[in-house]
Amino acid sequence: MKALRSVSLLIGFAGTILLALLMLLVPGLTESWEAKTFDLRAQWHRAAPNDGNLLLIGRDAESDARFGVGIWDRAVFATMISGLHRAGAQVVGLDFHFGEESPAERGGAGSDRALVEAATRAGNVLFPLPVNLSDHAGEAPTVPLPLRNGMARSLPSFEPAVLHALPTTDHIAGPLSGLLHVARGVGHIGAISDADGVYRRVPSFVNAGGQAIPSLGVALAAAYLHIPPDRMTLSPGRSLTFQEATFSDGTKRNLSIPVDDQGDILINYAGRWTEGPFPYLSFVDVWDAIQEGRDAELREQVAGKAILIVHAALGSDKRQTPLELTAPGGFILANIFNTILTESALWTVPVWLHWVLIMGIGTGAAWCLLAFSLWGGLVAAALIGAVYLLVSFVGFAASGLVLPVVLPFMALALATGSTLAWTRWLGARHIRQLEDERVEYYRRLADTQRALVERETRAEQLEEDLNQAQVDARVGQTEGTELQALVAALQRDLQTAQAQASQARDAVNDLQSRIDKMQTAQANRSPLLEGELDVLRQDCAQFGILTRDAGLLRMWKDLKKVAKSHVPILILGEPGTGKELFAQAGHRLSERASYAFVPVNMAAVPADLFESELFGHLRGSFTGAVRDHEGYFQQADKGTIFLDEIGDLRSDLQAKLLRVLQDGMVMRVGDKKAMKVDVRVVSATNRNLLQGIAEGWFREDLYYRLHGIELRLPPLRERQTDVPALAQAFIDQFVAKAGRGPVALSQGAADRLQSWPWKGNVRELKRCVENAVMLAEGATIQVEDLRLAGSVAATATSAVPVTDASEGEGDPKKSDPALLKTIREHSFDLQATATTLGWDRSTVMQRLKGMCFQALVQSKGDQRAAAASLASEPGLTRLVEVKLKEYVEHLGKVVATYPSTEAALTGCRKRFKNLPERYQEALATLVRFHMEGGG
Repeated sequence: MKALRSVSLLIGFAGTILLALLMLLVPGLTESWEAKTFDLRAQWHRAAPNDGNLLLIGRDAESDARFGVGIWDRAVFATMISGLHRAGAQVVGLDFHFGEESPAERGGAGSDRALVEAATRAGNVLFPLPVNLSDHAGEAPTVPLPLRNGMARSLPSFEPAVLHALPTTDHIAGPLSGLLHVARGVGHIGAISDADGVYRRVPSFVNAGGQAIPSLGVALAAAYLHIPPDRMTLSPGRSLTFQEATFSDGTKRNLSIPVDDQGDILINYAGRWTEGPFPYLSFVDVWDAIQEGRDAELREQVAGKAILIVHAALGSDKRQTPLELTAPGGFILANIFNTILTESALWTVPVWLHWVLIMGIGTGAAWCLLAFSLWGGLVAAALIGAVYLLVSFVGFAASGLVLPVVLPFMALALATGSTLAWTRWLGARHIRQLEDERVEYYRRLADTQRALVERETRAEQLEEDLNQAQVDARVGQTEGTELQALVAALQRDLQTAQAQASQARDAVNDLQSRIDKMQTAQANRSPLLEGELDVLRQDCAQFGILTRDAGLLRMWKDLKKVAKSHVPILILGEPGTGKELFAQAGHRLSERASYAFVPVNMAAVPADLFESELFGHLRGSFTGAVRDHEGYFQQADKGTIFLDEIGDLRSDLQAKLLRVLQDGMVMRVGDKKAMKVDVRVVSATNRNLLQGIAEGWFREDLYYRLHGIELRLPPLRERQTDVPALAQAFIDQFVAKAGRGPVALSQGAADRLQSWPWKGNVRELKRCVENAVMLAEGATIQVEDLRLAGSVAATATSAVPVTDASEGEGDPKKSDPALLKTIREHSFDLQATATTLGWDRSTVMQRLKGMCFQALVQSKGDQRAAAASLASEPGLTRLVEVKLKEYVEHLGKVVATYPSTEAALTGCRKRFKNLPERYQEALATLVRFHMEGGG
């Protein structure tokens, strides 16, 4: 668990560092994506408008129709301000700039004086300051002294460090000097959109030549809450605070609004402009009420409220918000005011916490993928993402928390990908280590088996020597004292040899047990779900593979995963388990399905024609090459080549095949130019290739070229539930070909089939069923029609019938080939063979010794050839060679004690009297051979 946490933290930390470097190299990479997630949250949850605090009065199209388009006579605004003041408006903000003197046609100086006088009488009017903002903090240009002096009384004073953090203005335009002196306050109407043109934040203050100027929305809120300049404090990165704010109900308390490092306020929009989230009156409607003296009606609508007069019809003043494409600039100011008054400000986490969240999510995803199975880990990682996304939306709605989304999800994806790559690499390394470990076990097993054979053979010889010594004692051929010493020495040596043989046998059993456990652990993976099993069964059936076995269906699932890739496939399984069916299915499922599938039985390719058959030849390249020939690899170009029985390929031919697999080039016999081929390699064998590597008969480098993914097909005896369905399918196929009516299995026949061990697997089952269909009388196959004679238990340990049709064929007691097969199954461990057969070990020993003598005679004394004929496979040949060598050496020592050939023949017949009679002639031949100096 500790290692799991460490690896998870390492992956999370590495991913965070990588993302941080990415942000440094490409600073704006995620800004637009992050902004979109903000917009989604803003659209999902909007701030509640405070209807009792703010009233918008809009200069709309109807107002322009009344008073004209362009600059209005400022006396109109003067009348509006005076009327609102009389109606009890608490504060009036104008989103209209009055910077230049009015032209004569618009009232001239008289209209300007009227506006100043109205503002003076009201005492509660705020005017805007147009500014050109820089998108970075720093030193601000100098502000003209008259403008600075006029603003000083209504603006707060901040520390230089705070001013330095604020956005600066390249240009600031003040109102008429008369207005500046009588205004309740001023505020900038500048804002910087994000890269996508959307206004999501507004500077709470800007730095104008060392003077902090609030946003008009902030100034309007401060005036409404009766906050003088000296009670406003700003801490960039933390908050804007109004100290002792007085609310409409008379309560006083501090009010804080979160701001970012530059003092910007994230706007919590109350809705779309078109939806009318705030109370709204047309300028014309208010004008008419004032002119008509409807004071009571007007007072009811404006008394005690903040009034913001905005330009609702000016196209150049339209802004894009997270909720809509166009809204008046004054609408943004209204949302700032509402954000402050409703205390629904949005806030972001500090930068350090931002990166902690990113690392935490990456670490959590990595931990889930490491702690659970693949699908369980993916589901858990997805759940982490879903929970975080839910928290980001709920946090936004509940407390205005704006969590980062894009980078955490990038961290999640990066951690997931990294962990999957890590586990894949780790799994591949673990598999390689397991395979190396298994190879080492097989090497140790082979060495231990050789040691066991040597020690067993030594014990056998000592037993014979002891028996002979005892015979000599009975006939008086040796002096008493000398005989006693010899017998005692032989008994001691025999006990030692037997103990060593027992230890070696225990070591063999222990190693074999470890290998079996490793194979079992590799096979026992997480179970498939029932629904998934049904889908896999249907898929298999489409390719002629009928099964309900979970193990075989898992192999099918693995095949489907890799079918479309170029990864080599190695299919392992006993003969008749369906290896070629799987190979064909892999080809049909791949993108190479429209090209050739070329099966090659590697065991059937003659060694002298290997290159010609596999790689092709040119006409005249050798005797009999009458025309050009395309090899199997050329035939399979762009398709699939199926190398069946790859484990039976000779070592020298393995090197030639390896070169082609490495280079992807074939050289035809007689050609000087190599040809490029593009083939998918699928190979199969019923032999243990790892054991072959350990024993030296299969190349390790070729194994790893073939072993992209391993599919181990279980034998039919391990999936007995498939037998009835397979049998019925074969019956249906056969009767359809024969044109017969329907044939079914009786219950007894079905039970018999299901309990049979099927050493020949599906191939044997098919042959059995087809024979039964021909033999059956009527439409039902009975037990006797199957011709499965003998008990199941006996069949499980007896041999397949041998070729010579003797009376005892298949019975180890009567048939040496049957006994030899059983000995092979126990890797020439005579004690294990004897235990299986219920015999005495000496009986097995004498039978095997006779077969060894016979094989030596038939091979004319060639021990390697004799061993190969007895062993039948390379891994056992070395064991038999050891035993043969010991037998021959011992026979030679015995023969050397006799003075003549006749004496040796007579003595050896007595000495080896337990040898079966049919092998006495072979023994005599070897004795003559030794006496003639051939040994």
